[in-house]
Amino acid sequence: MDHDLHRVRRAALNPFFSKRAIQSLEGMIVEKVKRLESRLAGAILAARWLI
Repeated sequence: MDHDLHRVRRAALNPFFSKRAIQSLEGMIVEKVKRLESRLAGAILAARWLI
């Protein structure tokens, strides 16, 4: 890919990776991690019940 094309494509994506954009996703990420944690804890409890 030539340099100019790369620069154009990167410029189009840069706003999605700005510090502000990433920080705005923090709440959603925390929510998803808590949901995953809950599901894993439930799976562990279910596995203990089977043993």
